[in-house]
Amino acid sequence: MKKLLTITLLCAAVAVTAAEYKFKQVRLDIRSIKDTTLSKPAALEGLSIAVKTPKDADEDLTAVLFYSDTLTAQWKKVSLEFVPEDDGWINLAIHTPGAAGQIDRISPVWVDNIQVTGGKLLNGDFETLKNGVPAHWRMTKDTKFIPGKGMNNSNCMQVFHGSGLLGQAIRVKADEKVTLSLYVRLAE
Repeated sequence: MKKLLTITLLCAAVAVTAAEYKFKQVRLDIRSIKDTTLSKPAALEGLSIAVKTPKDADEDLTAVLFYSDTLTAQWKKVSLEFVPEDDGWINLAIHTPGAAGQIDRISPVWVDNIQVTGGKLLNGDFETLKNGVPAHWRMTKDTKFIPGKGMNNSNCMQVFHGSGLLGQAIRVKADEKVTLSLYVRLAE
């Protein structure tokens, strides 16, 4: 009986650990570059907001971090909007949240159908390829191109924390509202 109780408690502990095992979110970092100042962004769908100022004294621009609600295996739309105060550029970086020492607790996320109004984003559906990967995107080593698994059997990208980052610079205009939307889900 004692052995059965020990096994039951061990299984329960594993079940609780598995339920809390992974971060199931996407993270969008928006950083103003080229002296562009941004208004405080508003989350429209499925996002929470954190504003962070860089520590580097040479960088007085604001990095704005957005985290989605918990994701599932179903595609979910997330979107936000903001207004640039100057003509210039913003840098969009898509990955997953987490911190050092938590890599084994973070779920990879698939991203598809990225759209921007009020700014110019290229190849948001990942269908235009160059050398076998989507053109116009910066990728780090663990970012993966996933052909045929997107929303409509299209292409999508898999992102991860830090080493699985997907990014693109977007040109914006002063006082023209920018709306960013994309679809995300947990990777298979």
